[in-house]
Amino acid sequence: MGRKRRIRHKWLFLFLVVLCLPPLRVAAAGKDAACLSCHEGRAAAGRGGEKQATRPMKTGLRDSVHRALACTECHRDVGAAPTHRVPLGKVDCSGCHGEEGRLFGRSVHGAALKRGDKDAPSCTSCHGDHYVLGASDQRSSVFRANLITVCARCHTDVEVQKRHNLPSTEVIKAYAKSVHGRLLEEGRQMRAAVCSDCHGSHLILDRREPESKTNREHIPEVCGRCHVQIYNEYKVSIHGRGLKEGKAENPTCTDCHGEHTLTLVSDPKGQVYVANVAATCAKCHANQTIIRKYGLPSDRYSTYVGSFHGVAVKYGDLTAANCTSCHEVHRILPAAEAESSINPQNLGRTCGKCHPAMKGAVSIGRVHVEAKKESSLGMYFVRRFYVWFIGILMALFICYIALDVYGRIRRRKSGQ
Repeated sequence: MGRKRRIRHKWLFLFLVVLCLPPLRVAAAGKDAACLSCHEGRAAAGRGGEKQATRPMKTGLRDSVHRALACTECHRDVGAAPTHRVPLGKVDCSGCHGEEGRLFGRSVHGAALKRGDKDAPSCTSCHGDHYVLGASDQRSSVFRANLITVCARCHTDVEVQKRHNLPSTEVIKAYAKSVHGRLLEEGRQMRAAVCSDCHGSHLILDRREPESKTNREHIPEVCGRCHVQIYNEYKVSIHGRGLKEGKAENPTCTDCHGEHTLTLVSDPKGQVYVANVAATCAKCHANQTIIRKYGLPSDRYSTYVGSFHGVAVKYGDLTAANCTSCHEVHRILPAAEAESSINPQNLGRTCGKCHPAMKGAVSIGRVHVEAKKESSLGMYFVRRFYVWFIGILMALFICYIALDVYGRIRRRKSGQ
């Protein structure tokens, strides 16, 4: 009997709720009646007793996510219509959207707004005022495919950029030509990273802030939300582990691939294009400050460029080995680790990817060979021989030319 009574009470409660809904809707409409008398396109009393048209307000809410709200639920400072203060005060969206408001208040945009910065965006700058649509609605200003346009309104404004020392407008515009921008243009917005994916939506912080999504330490995780397998490889690499240990010089995704200029691997202008990989790696591995700080070998880039592979790539042979061919792309491990592609026990297999005859090789000679006694005595003497030989040969040619010129001058004088 107790269970039946509970079920009966439950249905009675639901019935009462449904019964009360129409009055609630009528009450909301009743509250708006005074507002709508002026704000539905009718003439309203203006200054000096003149009549002036006011823009429609409630009609803009028909498709909005706020269509069930009464005007005064947002415009709480409205007094007795139609004599309320003009203009009304700013709407405080955090009254309903508390968490979003809290996060926005901590962001660079929220902080600027509190300082009274006229350039700072507010909720309505991105979401609209009355015509607010859900983020999944393709007509919404914050729909993934439309978000870049919203952000670009401020971030491609040259004057705003100058006043706030923001990244160059050209850097922002470069996104359209990036691999993500092209995917967005093709209508594949679910595969393309948009502004909020990398920078955040409400809590947008300066990249120097520890919580910022664009802080160097967090970049791999941010990119890894889409590129899961690549992130798993990177985080176990020497670079990923170093970054986790607080070694800020260790490269992240953007150091190799770029940020807004991110391109496909097949793009000749890209930093990770086959012909450009060595130069990209050299930004760190030829940087003397980084080399000294971490005790890295100083000859890696120079010895590669002077090698058969480096020369072949320089002259257009894109099948020749580059840094990633031997060290791998994301899962780069030190030679001392057993799983490393450049561990002495694995070199045969690594070289065998291009040279099948070497797959079974147990021992392979030095790779990055520099013309020094310590690393290659033969190469050192051959290099020295040619330096002296060519130097002496050039000196002899100069002497020969000088003597020939001198002889001609003497013969010309004798003839006179």
